[in-house]
Amino acid sequence: MGEVSSHYAFPHTGANERRRLELFEERLDPLTVRRIKALHLAPGARCLEVGGGRGSIARWLCEYVGPSGRVTATDVETGFLSELSLPNLDVVRHDVTIDEFPANSFDLVHVRAVLMHIAGRMAVPAPSGLLAGARRLAASGGLRLRPVAGRLRCDLGGASRCLA
Repeated sequence: MGEVSSHYAFPHTGANERRRLELFEERLDPLTVRRIKALHLAPGARCLEVGGGRGSIARWLCEYVGPSGRVTATDVETGFLSELSLPNLDVVRHDVTIDEFPANSFDLVHVRAVLMHIAGRMAVPAPSGLLAGARRLAASGGLRLRPVAGRLRCDLGGASRCLA
């Protein structure tokens, strides 16, 4: 995948970046886990975690989908993710503004607080941008979980529903 993007607003080399991500996890992980559990993913699911940060959700997903499942955790800077050593985890350097995955690759595409980390995020082209791309990546019947105005929207195939 591509080189580290110069668009990234919070490089992992920052003195307090590990702590910033840790606080982010403490605040958001319980809600994220509850909402993903409500989707009832099957064991063996193929999951994509976009913007994996320190890997808390990727680590949890690896356990949740079990040894027959696969989790791909991406970030523009993979240093923290590379510290994880899990048999069903792939870590990929991935810049959402330019890099893509093959269509229908995943049963769950999870995107949380990614666009806020991209400087110039309003310039990311909508048709080929991150959220449009997530729909293409989810396999038929797959799930795409993304934040919408403080709630998470889950798209299931062609239908949508909001999770409380």
